[in-house]
Amino acid sequence: MTVLSYLAPALVVLALSWTVVKLTRMPIGTPSIAAVTAVVVFGLIAITPLCGLMFDCGCDWPWSGLYHHCNFFDALSKLKCPWCNNVAAGALSMLIVFGASIFVAYRAASVTGSANARFTIGVLAGAVTFHLVSLATGVLAALATGYPLPFTA
Repeated sequence: MTVLSYLAPALVVLALSWTVVKLTRMPIGTPSIAAVTAVVVFGLIAITPLCGLMFDCGCDWPWSGLYHHCNFFDALSKLKCPWCNNVAAGALSMLIVFGASIFVAYRAASVTGSANARFTIGVLAGAVTFHLVSLATGVLAALATGYPLPFTA
């Protein structure tokens, strides 16, 4: 997977997450909760292809096979995806990634301003945090499991 094959769908998924949450007007309340919802929806869809982009393991978008092409399932593969092969590394990484993204989206959407601006700032801040923390935890998981560092496999 290349950066471009990840980036274009990621932007579409983020825009759709933003639009769906915005159009439903989130009856549960504040722009902060709506921003968190959009970031979680985006993250749940984007985490697997991001794994494939970072580790070149075969993980892809849901409409392209999701995790079914991951090297974790290849009996002959010498390298196994660190997030799929090591439950502790994968679970801890996801806990940190989603925890940080939710926290940042909520806090960023809590600034003063119109509801639209707060919602948009929260979604963008959460999406950026999602990618930065995913990269950091990916590096740590690769180091812990002996897998090549992200973008070098």
